[in-house]
Amino acid sequence: MGWAANLRERFLAVFERYESVALLYATAFSEDLQHMLMLERWLTGAGHRTVLGSVAHLTRGWRGPKVFGTPIDAAFRFYPGEWMPKLPNLDTWRRVGPSLPMMNPLGHLVRQSKTMFALWREDGYLSPEDRDVVERHCPLTMAFDPASAADLTAEREHQGRLPDHRSRAERQDCAAARSAAVFGQHAGPALSV
Repeated sequence: MGWAANLRERFLAVFERYESVALLYATAFSEDLQHMLMLERWLTGAGHRTVLGSVAHLTRGWRGPKVFGTPIDAAFRFYPGEWMPKLPNLDTWRRVGPSLPMMNPLGHLVRQSKTMFALWREDGYLSPEDRDVVERHCPLTMAFDPASAADLTAEREHQGRLPDHRSRAERQDCAAARSAAVFGQHAGPALSV
């Protein structure tokens, strides 16, 4: 299968200097595992050793970082940055992260964060022209308000029982807030729809 923009070749080029690569992802999500298995095939096919695991499996050994006891030279992180502060090994990430060669490094969190989409929609952050671009091309995102959790839970319990006469935008707003109420403790302060 050919990949757009030589994705496979570009991905492998990033890691060509490294013998052992960790593929770190949110292990509770099978769709994330599918991505990691594809990348693992590419890396092993190019002669790299790989280890799959959660970002919580990163440890610091005497000679450098390890995942499940396997020494690693580099890593690919496919894990929401907003969840990183809740990791049990956050201190390890603070010590090892800055020196570990990584695709999707922690320094890129600002541009990865869905919270940025919510902030951009607030008054004063963007010019009218830039706001128009954001509204046309970025997902509708709003900050989660924990005070609305009870109302959203009640709405979820009654969902589908009554006809919904809201506009599409109103339904999207409610869906985003409802999802945030259910997943808020994991999803961070904003949710994209």
